[in-house]
Amino acid sequence: MILGLAYTPAQLLPQTAPMLLLDGISDYGADWLTATVTIRRDSFLCDERGVPAWAGIEYIAQTAAAWAGIEAHQAGRRPGVALLIGTRRYRCAVERFLPTATLEIHAQLVMLDNDALAAFDCEIRTGKIVIATAQIKAYRPPDIQVFLKEQAR
Repeated sequence: MILGLAYTPAQLLPQTAPMLLLDGISDYGADWLTATVTIRRDSFLCDERGVPAWAGIEYIAQTAAAWAGIEAHQAGRRPGVALLIGTRRYRCAVERFLPTATLEIHAQLVMLDNDALAAFDCEIRTGKIVIATAQIKAYRPPDIQVFLKEQAR
């Protein structure tokens, strides 16, 4: 961890329950972050068979956004909204994330352009086994309200 600081997902992400999906931040560095999610019967999207594997994209997106949240905190800013603009090659070896499973989600920054457009290589593990991988791209507008108004025109 950078400077020994510990953060919670709620400090780093604009989401609130039930859309705040990460349980914890286990470790991070200058260009990466690892988060955890434990699948519970009451987890968002969980049914009797577990959470659909496609939800892994949101776990990955929130992990990358948490990295950006730490960057914002360390620069003295509030974490902002980031928009997932693309996912490449999301591959998942399971159909569902099973109840009681603890997932470790790792996001590694591979590109950052003007502190707004970023790409991350990501994976989801259970223990030492990688069960999902993807590359995502995200855009963090300087002011989300201005961005939304411009898009509405």
